[in-house]
Amino acid sequence: MVDKIFNIVYILSSFGGIVVALKNQSGFFMTKMDEEIFCGALRKEFSNTMFLDIKPTFEGDIDKRLYKSTSDSESTSFSIVNFDLIEKSVLKNNYKIYSGYYHFSQVGIGQMQFLGCDIYPKNSNNLRVGRISNTWGNNISDEQLKWHKMVYKILKKLGRKIHWFYIESDEPKIVEKPDDKVIAYDDAIKKYNGINCGFMCWNLAKYIDKSNFENIKNNWLSFKKFHKDNMVIQCHYK
Repeated sequence: MVDKIFNIVYILSSFGGIVVALKNQSGFFMTKMDEEIFCGALRKEFSNTMFLDIKPTFEGDIDKRLYKSTSDSESTSFSIVNFDLIEKSVLKNNYKIYSGYYHFSQVGIGQMQFLGCDIYPKNSNNLRVGRISNTWGNNISDEQLKWHKMVYKILKKLGRKIHWFYIESDEPKIVEKPDDKVIAYDDAIKKYNGINCGFMCWNLAKYIDKSNFENIKNNWLSFKKFHKDNMVIQCHYK
């Protein structure tokens, strides 16, 4: 189920609603604390990396949108920018204006999309999945492909594998094989432990870290009651 969603996804780009195909992407669950760890590791490997806040606003100066870490901004929408691959003079002109709002590019040469996690507005107990993704094409350089692979490698190296867990089972049931398209970071796992809060609901299933499974089994009745009262059907992405 998850593989199909993550392998073929289409998004509306910030350029006039053009549809962009995302060739590669990886989902994650992170808090702002987790984001700081990821961004620090990425900048250690690629020191000329910054994070561009791509949320549409009236601000057109990219210097006021660039951060060393996504955790330094309340926004959840960023572009990871590798200034070894794209000039700042080029980046600052990669935008369109609609109704006075600046819509900066989020993917392309030297850029990868970073959509951070946020709280589901209809159920504050659930953390919605985030993602990193990139576009594809025939003109992507070997250097850019190498960078893409390293970003995903760093993302997955720092995270932990998570599993599908079925909420409406007669007894606690977990999918033994971890999902290979989504990972979770330590602070998110600690705060969204699956008992009274968790990683995104999807109809009758959700994600959990396997380390929390025993705790759920020991609190099965209260767990089922909570999730029956707070069930939502939610898509993977915002």
